[in-house]
Amino acid sequence: MPDPTLATISATEISMALGISPYGTPFTLWQRFKGHDIDRAGDARMTWGTKMEPLIIEQARDDLSLEVIPNAGDDGKQVYFRRGPIGATRDATIVDPDRGPGAFDAKCIFDYGTWMQKWGGGKAPPRHIELQLQAQMFCGDGKEPFQHGRIAAWVCGEITYFDREPIPKVWDQMEKTASQWFEDLKTDKQPDPFGDPMEQPWLALLDRPKGSAIDLTGDVDLAEKVRLYAWQQKQITGGQKAAATLKAQILAAIGPHESADFYGGISCKIQKRELKAITIERKASTSVSIKSYIPDDLPDEITESAEAGDLGG
Repeated sequence: MPDPTLATISATEISMALGISPYGTPFTLWQRFKGHDIDRAGDARMTWGTKMEPLIIEQARDDLSLEVIPNAGDDGKQVYFRRGPIGATRDATIVDPDRGPGAFDAKCIFDYGTWMQKWGGGKAPPRHIELQLQAQMFCGDGKEPFQHGRIAAWVCGEITYFDREPIPKVWDQMEKTASQWFEDLKTDKQPDPFGDPMEQPWLALLDRPKGSAIDLTGDVDLAEKVRLYAWQQKQITGGQKAAATLKAQILAAIGPHESADFYGGISCKIQKRELKAITIERKASTSVSIKSYIPDDLPDEITESAEAGDLGG
């Protein structure tokens, strides 16, 4: 859960600030801190994960023979703990007689494909999950850090436990990154977009003054991305995912401009469209499209890379 006061970077956000999260980048995280957050409805897996959390905690008590106390305040809601520039909402506190209180994090994995690809079949949690628990241990009770933690991964009816201890270098890096984050907020030093598809909703909202342009003719790679994006758009099937990545990279490069010229005479113009709300499900939104011009006679640097099958990301 993010910090509603924006005074800390949360355990789920620290991996975004470090640029290793599958759910956000430094650029998208910056938008939230600047009040430009975009509401996104949770999916069914997130809903079921929340519902199953109490059951996982109950099973962990039996499996580990340890006290596992759900994190709940007097109002029944989970407590957000802050320590320095980092904050965390853990699922529960696990009490070890020898090591004292620790952080407990419950995760649900609903298919073996994800379990094998992202969790190594139980060898180790993904980096962003590890960082989340490390941040929870760092925050501890808000005054003192915890010296251990446990990740409980429910996988299709079975639970695998990962016992973790503090990693001092990781704690130092998280604290330095979070501290620098708030220094950059003061000076309005916005991080550059990665060109990741998840950044598109915010890139679409950039103001693009009519007639504004940027000269990108010195970048051969970007020119090839524009050419490939135009090609991907013409494909009936198979090109949508690649086109989304290329579109985000082009929008990130053009930034707050309406058009751009690229190497080899390639150019494009950004067209912005406001969509009005129709129903409760269909809310108002902003979309952008890229209208590209690709000359017939392109330089060898671009045509050779196309023939080699380089899709540029």
